Amino acid sequence: MNIGRIFHILVFVMAVLVFSMSIAAFAQQNSELFEAVNAAEQDAEAEVNQINWFLYGSCLLGAINATAEPQVSAVRLVGKSPEYVEVYTQVYKAKVKNLRLSAAVPGCLTTVLAPIMISLFIEMVD
Repeated sequence: MNIGRIFHILVFVMAVLVFSMSIAAFAQQNSELFEAVNAAEQDAEAEVNQINWFLYGSCLLGAINATAEPQVSAVRLVGKSPEYVEVYTQVYKAKVKNLRLSAAVPGCLTTVLAPIMISLFIEMVD
């Protein structure tokens, strides 16, 4: 009876260890993916010059070019896991496109609407 009890205790301890290890691995993986998202967003914000994209949008073709696929620097991804690389790449590209468009579209609208506003102002003054 004593051997059976020790066996059950050991089985219970092993089960707890197995489940705790999988939970720890899952938490570590989520931590790594969270780190990838933060790094991608910070890198995208650092690389996109919003003033340049506003001016580029003023040329009317900038809004179209703002949607072009950005290139991810491979140097930042050396030594990272495949999951990290995938998440980083997706988040980086989406953030860069969003930042470019948020600067280029107002530049485009300024170019299109400025002559209309000026002509309306001149008509109101006359």
